Amino acid sequence: MIEASDARGAEEGPARYAVLRDADALAWLRKRVHARFDVPDGTSMDLSFPKNGLRTPIAVARWDGDGVVVKVFRRPRAFLRTAWQLQHLHARGLPVPRLHAWSIRSYFSPLRGYLMIEQYVAGDTIRGVAEERRPDALARIARALATLHECRRHWHGHIFLPRPGSYARFCLPLVLARLGRLERFADAHRIAELRATLARRARETAQPDAYSLLHGHVNHGNFIVGEREAVLIDTASAHYGDPARDLVRAFHRLCRGAEEAAHFQDAYLAGRTGTAQEHLARSEPLYACDYVIRLTARQVRAARRDPTVDEAEPRARVARRLELCSRLLDAAGSRFRERMAEL
Repeated sequence: MIEASDARGAEEGPARYAVLRDADALAWLRKRVHARFDVPDGTSMDLSFPKNGLRTPIAVARWDGDGVVVKVFRRPRAFLRTAWQLQHLHARGLPVPRLHAWSIRSYFSPLRGYLMIEQYVAGDTIRGVAEERRPDALARIARALATLHECRRHWHGHIFLPRPGSYARFCLPLVLARLGRLERFADAHRIAELRATLARRARETAQPDAYSLLHGHVNHGNFIVGEREAVLIDTASAHYGDPARDLVRAFHRLCRGAEEAAHFQDAYLAGRTGTAQEHLARSEPLYACDYVIRLTARQVRAARRDPTVDEAEPRARVARRLELCSRLLDAAGSRFRERMAEL
């Protein structure tokens, strides 16, 4: 996240980001930003550090009403992929921050990492907006996601690595592998039935004429609601695929129940063209089950680490979630947004 309401001082920064508490590294950062943006000598520059949802060390530098977001990458592959993808999305006119600068040589500075400087986006995440603004904020996020999904191409896969064939069939082995992690907590017959149903659904999910550009990591912290529009951030996982995968996460991660999810979907579909609604109805069950299975596996791992949780609880949770998947995959079953309360 990069909104001011989530910033705090360097002395409180998380220990895993020790680079953001190193005096030499911070001095080097200030000097670099001063030089890059022609900040007048003597101008005070404040550095603050977002609290939550971070996979990369981030600092927000602000001065005289201006500001930028500074990111420090440890791995060159993640650094280059993030920079190239952000440039690609911005060049297509999508609602993402502008990439101001990036540096490989910064690895030899006190940062000991690869530097990226992005546009600072003022605003709030959906959790930070006032209650009366939630419907409008959700609609803005939905429109931003629809704008992203309107960028399409024939092949799925990473932006710079297209893959031929069906996205649903490509995802199927990942879904089945996640399901396999639940085998020890479930009836073998139920697991086998669900495997067969998922495989059939993947085969039946029609390959569209073109795949959409997905965010790939939809959650409450990756959309900033500004004065005019919502902006997508943390786009390192962007790739081409089936928009239902993004939407399932959006319903559960951003919305408070079925009513808000329906409002979100209406705003989203208003920004889409062609047969988006029909394709969503056909493809949602597969990606909804993938989401349910992934979430369940993570919750089971957490429960087993908690000594206060009864051993029977993970098994009961898995049984409920597998039943939910069966209903979602049933052609006559309810839509995911109508059953989210069961998660």
